[in-house]
Amino acid sequence: MRVFSVYAYNICMTNNYLIFNRSFSLKNAVEGFLRAADSLRIPLTPLAGANLEVCFPQPAWSLAENTGFVLFLDKDILLAKTLEAAGYRICNSAGCIEVCDDKALTALHCRRLPMPRTVAAPFTYKNMELTDFSFLSSAAAAGFPVVVKERRGSLGEQVYLARNMDELETLTRAHWRGDLIYQPLIGNPLCGEDIRVYVVGGEVTGAIKRVNDTGFRANYYAGARAYAYILNEEEKALALSAARAVGADFCGVDLLVDGEERLLLEVNSGAAFTLLDQTLGTDTAKTILTHLVNKYAD
Repeated sequence: MRVFSVYAYNICMTNNYLIFNRSFSLKNAVEGFLRAADSLRIPLTPLAGANLEVCFPQPAWSLAENTGFVLFLDKDILLAKTLEAAGYRICNSAGCIEVCDDKALTALHCRRLPMPRTVAAPFTYKNMELTDFSFLSSAAAAGFPVVVKERRGSLGEQVYLARNMDELETLTRAHWRGDLIYQPLIGNPLCGEDIRVYVVGGEVTGAIKRVNDTGFRANYYAGARAYAYILNEEEKALALSAARAVGADFCGVDLLVDGEERLLLEVNSGAAFTLLDQTLGTDTAKTILTHLVNKYAD
């Protein structure tokens, strides 16, 4: 169980902020953080990111002078970088959020870790059509089915399954403006399964196995059920290495089971933890806040 360090008193007396995106499904997380802050007696002011207009050379707003930290539950990378440029300590960092929000960048940063072979669609200017599909042969080199993902999808959405080359080209033509990556399907196309590991401050705080009997995606919003899962040392090491590779203070790491091997699928800098807490009886919001108080203790 995490506890405050002896140096944490000052941070508990500062103004801290929780910045969130109203359009994203974070209501439970925001409420969880506010309850945890109240329990820990930590000042935490919620702010919708849309209310913080980004303009230059100086933003039209400022946070309190004695701001301790900014817990950033948004994917507005420009706003995150603006806050950092103004000297605020935000967590996760803008760099971490940017990497995790782009599945191709995640693959780049985690390229030394075991993960499915990932092919990125070639860059094309938005006002020009994609006309050369020869790269799809490489995308399907491991055989079908092939998972097609928009690089910045969330909640298991913007993820598609191609069972042959015709479907692969059709999906690419329909969604290439979303910037796509391609990976071989690991597992059963009729039953999605993965392991979600939550990491906070360089430590594993819990893990669940997610199973979806209705499709290949194992996300909660796609209908997956969750079960408590005990990690072995290989799984724990892979999750911690992935968190370090993207520079995350806290994150959800998704692992795939490929026979006896474990593969990294994704790292989510703002991963929802309601299902994890419900399954394990944990309080991830409190764990994250305790970590931030200790990290930024003056």
